[in-house]
Parts: sequence; structure tokens; C-alpha cells
Amino acid sequence: MHQGEAGRGQFAILALGVALCVGAVALIASFVGDSHPEETIAKLGYTALALTIFGPCAAAGLFLVARRGRLAPFGYLTSAIAILGFVAVTVRLLEGLSIFYGGSAELQAIALALTLTMAQASLALACDRSDDPLMLRLVTLGTVVVILGLGVLGALEAAFDSLRLSDEFFGVLFTLYLLGAALLILFRLGERFIKSRV
Repeated sequence: MHQGEAGRGQFAILALGVALCVGAVALIASFVGDSHPEETIAKLGYTALALTIFGPCAAAGLFLVARRGRLAPFGYLTSAIAILGFVAVTVRLLEGLSIFYGGSAELQAIALALTLTMAQASLALACDRSDDPLMLRLVTLGTVVVILGLGVLGALEAAFDSLRLSDEFFGVLFTLYLLGAALLILFRLGERFIKSRV
């Protein structure tokens, strides 16, 4: 990275930090001056919860970008969907609507389903290596396909009332997802154990 690019990056981070600090000061001032701050605090609590969910998902996309350059577009897409999902939830909160009750929540449900799906797929792909045994690569690929299938189908069900897939179908997908995730963890732990013994 050139000196100029590094300087611009540091300036952008500093500017964002200052903006966040100014926003925090404004919120604190509104709490101190408000005789009934309960509603604002509730909104902030839900916003913090949304950030706790969507933030690591965006980071998972960037982790994939850093680990697997060929899959960078998928990683960037994951981060973008996570950020848009967070914005959708935050806007809904600022409008004074509950995330869970009242009004239409399809957009938030779709964003959450796609974000969690793509983040998990990004993590699985980021840990995949070309020198992995064929069995492990097949388990990774199969798990990613199942994860994406669950997320896309869940988002479609949230978007279209007329689309209702059977519970049995989702049960099979969830079972395959849990199996794939458990096998990936087991194989990775086994790989680390073998390397530590050698």
C-alpha cells in the first residue's frame, strides 16, 4: 500500500471515529434532557442487538476476502448484505416500529436470513484450503450448498406468503446443515490434533 493510500485510510477511520463520538454525545445529551428516555433506550438496545448480529456477519465476509482472493466478490456481497440488513433494522426502529410486533417485517426477516446464511457460508469457504483432503473439501462444499439453500428458501418464504415449503423438507435441510457443520469442526480439530502430535 502506498503512503498516500495509507494516509487516506487513516483519515477516513479518524473521521468515522469522530462522527461516532459526536453521535454518542448527542444521544447522551438527549437522555439527560429527556424526562421519559425509556423508548429511546429500548431502541438503542435493539440497535445494539442488531449490531451484535450483523457486525460479525459483515466481518465474516471480509475474512473470506482476506483469506481467499478468488472468492472476494462473495465476501464483499456478504458484508454488503449484512450492512444493508443492519440499516433495515435500524430504520425500522427509528420509525418507532418494533422489529417483532406490528407492521410488516418481511424486509428485516429476509435480511436476517440472507445475512446469517452468507456469513456462515463465507466462514466455511474461508477455512477451505486447496491442500485439504478430498473428503473434507466435499463436506465443505456440501455444507455451503445446504447453508445457502436454507437461507434462500427461508428468505423466499418470508417474501412470498403463497410459498410454503413442507416442514419435512426444512427438517432434512437442517439435519444436513448440522451434520456438515459438526463434521467440519470435527475434521478441523482432528487435523490440528494430528499436526500437534507430529
